[in-house]
Amino acid sequence: MKDLKTKIEGTLARNEKGRWRIKKIEARLHPLVDEQHQSQLQRCIEIFEQYCVATQSVREGIDVQVEVVK
Repeated sequence: MKDLKTKIEGTLARNEKGRWRIKKIEARLHPLVDEQHQSQLQRCIEIFEQYCVATQSVREGIDVQVEVVK
């Protein structure tokens, strides 16, 4: 791969109680790949979908624990 550009956009929306929450995250990846490696790009995308730590963690839900120490 020669280069990789990314663009991440988040959408905020109010929940049923009127509080702001992250409603959606959109990630756009623009890989610049040599012509000779174009055929391998689809396989790389499939592997990325399976192993991306951030994407899969958010999709499955992240356990959040908050402790206020006085």
